[in-house]
Amino acid sequence: MTPENLGSADADPEDLGREDHDRGDLDGWVEHVAVRLGVPRDVIDAEALADLADDVAGRVGGPAGPLTTFLLGYALAVGDGDATRLRTVAQDLSGLAASWAERGAP
Repeated sequence: MTPENLGSADADPEDLGREDHDRGDLDGWVEHVAVRLGVPRDVIDAEALADLADDVAGRVGGPAGPLTTFLLGYALAVGDGDATRLRTVAQDLSGLAASWAERGAP
């Protein structure tokens, strides 16, 4: 999806127009955003991404969590396109954050 298409109502009008969703529902939110951005639902692993964001934010610093998940998504998108690697790469990055925290990196 190109930047011009972001927020376009033609992505999936049924999902985009929903007003009855539970705003505290992470899975619902993630699916809603995925539809809006044109991300296939079968590549989403919200649990792995949330765990990664929590690990990195806690060990490196708050803003590092969401930035790391963005970088992971970007790397997978421009790489070989194998989104099934998301969980494996997320676990590797969590380990990296742990070692970063242990060594007291600035």
